[in-house]
Formats: sequence, structure tokens, C-alpha cells
Amino acid sequence: MKNEITTITDSISDKELIQYLDIMGISPKLTENEKIQFLNIAKLNRLNPFKREIFCTVYGSGEYKQLSIITGYEVYIKRAERSGQLDGWHATTTGSVASNDLKAIVTIYRKDRQHPFVWEVFYEECVQKTKTGAVTKFWEKANFMTKKVGIS
Repeated sequence: MKNEITTITDSISDKELIQYLDIMGISPKLTENEKIQFLNIAKLNRLNPFKREIFCTVYGSGEYKQLSIITGYEVYIKRAERSGQLDGWHATTTGSVASNDLKAIVTIYRKDRQHPFVWEVFYEECVQKTKTGAVTKFWEKANFMTKKVGIS
């Protein structure tokens, strides 16, 4: 055995990315160009779908088909931490879906800034619904999903 330092990269091969699409049952729903788009975005940003860093979903079908490539919200937190400038953050929600005023408020503190960055996300502006107007399965957890959007 050689006594040398090996480096581990987070890059993922095209084959592994295609395996992810196959395992998740997404491949048959995608055109070749959509697969290439997903592969390129994942590789360019060093995102691994098996680590839940990037997701690919397809909504609808036919002329209503829509591809959605989503970066996991934890990726943003990890990258902020890696910058060395993150000095803490806080995410909360106020209001409710019933009263139509649910929002997430995210406050980010940086070591190189005097004032925190505060961001608000309104549920009504980001909730995903089906073409019939029903809230999608994931968005049934309104507070959690609204916070995730705010953090992202």
C-alpha cells in the first residue's frame, strides 16, 4: 500500500446521475435534452442527488408537462458555512394558511456585515398547486415548506 494522500471529490459521474433518474422512475418522463440539463446542472454545481442535494421532478404531462430541478435547501446552509462569513441564522414563520397571512422570515448574520440580512417569503407566493388548484403533497406541510423556500 502506498503512503500518499488521496483527495476525495464530491463530483458524481454521468452514469451515477442517470442511475438516480432511473431509480427514481424519472428517466421515462424526460427528454434527452432534459436529462442533459439535469446532468449539467448537477455536475456544474457539484450536487449529488443521492445526498439529497438536487432533485428532479416532472409535473403534469403532454403540453402541461413541466420539469423542475430543485437544489436542496441544506446546500445553501452548507455553502454559507463554508464561506467562513456566516455568523448565524434564524428562520421562523408567522401567520397561518387559514388567515392567508403565512410567511417565513429568515435572518442571516454575517461576520463581515454590520446589519443582518432579513428575508420574508409569503406562502401564497410560493405554494405549489396542481392544475386543479389543490395544494401538492409536499406543500401540505405549509410552515415547513415556506421556511425551506425562505432559507433557499
